[in-house]
Amino acid sequence: MDNSFPTVSDFIIVGGGTAGLVLARRLSEAGHSVHVLEAGPRIESLSAEDPAIPFDKTGQLNLKAAISMPIDWRDLSAAEYGNRRIFMPAGKVLGGSSNLNLAIWTRGDAVDYDLIANINNDPSWKFESMKKYFKKSENFHPDSSKSFDGENYGYDGPIHVVPVDASRRGYSLSDYSHSAYEAAGFKYNGYGNDGNTLGFNTLGQTIDSMNGGRQSSTKYIENFGPANLHVSELQMVASIIFEDKKAIGVKTVGGVTYKAGKEVLLCAGGLRSPAILQHSGIGDESHLKQHGISIVHHLPGVGRNLWDHPLIFLKWSVQEKYAGTTTLDKLRSDRKIMVEELTKYNQKQGGLLEGPSLEFSGWKNYAQACRQAVVLDDESGGTLSRPIRDYIWSDRTPHAQLLMSYVYASPPENITGSYITLLGIVATPTSRGYVKIISNDPSAPPECDPKWLSTQVDRTIMKEAMKTANAIVAKMVDEDGSPVIGPEVDFAGTPPALGFGEEDLETKLRTSVGSIYHYAGTCAMAPLDSTGPLPVVDTDCKVYGVQGLRVVDASVFPVPISANTQAPVYALAEKIADAILKDYPLGAHS
Repeated sequence: MDNSFPTVSDFIIVGGGTAGLVLARRLSEAGHSVHVLEAGPRIESLSAEDPAIPFDKTGQLNLKAAISMPIDWRDLSAAEYGNRRIFMPAGKVLGGSSNLNLAIWTRGDAVDYDLIANINNDPSWKFESMKKYFKKSENFHPDSSKSFDGENYGYDGPIHVVPVDASRRGYSLSDYSHSAYEAAGFKYNGYGNDGNTLGFNTLGQTIDSMNGGRQSSTKYIENFGPANLHVSELQMVASIIFEDKKAIGVKTVGGVTYKAGKEVLLCAGGLRSPAILQHSGIGDESHLKQHGISIVHHLPGVGRNLWDHPLIFLKWSVQEKYAGTTTLDKLRSDRKIMVEELTKYNQKQGGLLEGPSLEFSGWKNYAQACRQAVVLDDESGGTLSRPIRDYIWSDRTPHAQLLMSYVYASPPENITGSYITLLGIVATPTSRGYVKIISNDPSAPPECDPKWLSTQVDRTIMKEAMKTANAIVAKMVDEDGSPVIGPEVDFAGTPPALGFGEEDLETKLRTSVGSIYHYAGTCAMAPLDSTGPLPVVDTDCKVYGVQGLRVVDASVFPVPISANTQAPVYALAEKIADAILKDYPLGAHS
């Protein structure tokens, strides 16, 4: 891999993140010259406190390290939620957000991909067709003592995926949690990811202590060094250069121009890809004229349709005699345990510091409540298309995700004791927000607002998810039926058996909404005649109205996928790599 700066390449990839490095590998190994331009640095060139540990001593993402290094765009929501603007992290580093995420590996449900295929009248986007791309990206390491459908997983891909039960972390609450999900009516689906998510499953994570720890997309180009692949860091792209509506290159904020002989591939993520298009003259004409930007093509869908998975943390105390040594709160209060776990991590023996304190993911359908909520949204002017409406109404749709975490999420100072957190997540939001540039300065951050919980459907799903979370926790009992879990932290004195009142739920909605950082939809894949969502790219991710330009990242997903989005983005990039190579056959050089 050459790190010099070529002026002309077959393909220019804007953004060396989750999707960008997949394309870089696949196109360069086919013989094309490829130049990746990444706005951030290589993480290996930086230093920070405990940089090798992806999760801090509270079991959460090591944001201290991230914030101390220039590897995040540091965006905030434009609107306030609960009297605060929400932090919206996104990777500004080689490997992108695959360096910052919770490392969860979920593909989504078959109904998600079937909806995308239906909207676009393209069966190649159905789950069964996409499965080969999921398998192509992963190297699955299951617990060999357990039975599972081996044909469902891949074993030769660059990204090592390790289920939590094979990771040697040994959570003391694991059996209580497993039994609680089942007692609350969830069917156990083993390792999941077979397209039928309703129920609960053991999580797979992109962390493997035996293969380099965190598995970012840099694994695609690790130990891969052809002379026709160039990766340039700290090269922030300002705009795409057009000639007669054909993309011929890019210009950086530093004024350097790089030319593309075949195509420009925009892989800057759900927030930056639409902003770069807008700065390049592709977007809503009236908006761009406000900022003095010359119009290349009027495409009003650019930056519209922003969706994200909103979440609310629900935290319960753990009765001390059940906490053992493996709620991660113990690391905060017991230095001896912290030293032991750090030793395990450094010696590649697994342990609590290897990954986030997550083990099980539950998926729940709330079709009946959603049908009533859609009617209320209709009365308020809602405009769900028929395919999306049918999806929301379906008994097959996983409307909410419920993640079990063995730690107090975002703890206050000097907290003592042991806790669990259940993350209630709206997996199929109907709220839609926007991304728009606020000036003609490409280095200025865009304005972003996902409009979390702005529809009755989303508010209903979140309320139902909170009630389900409480029902799960109420079933965490020992062999004698005694409760393992104490009161919910924010409603002290309310044990799980009593549940939440309507006022409690409304308070949580008003004050506690956050994000799990899955920004998508802003360059939607849809037919040209679509009115919801407005189209930006076709099913090969080619931008409408121009030539030589594709967008390949989460921004193209027209509707929410009920998954943590890294696995879907890897599969997307693998699929579009095949589409590009079909247009430009193997071994063809400029």
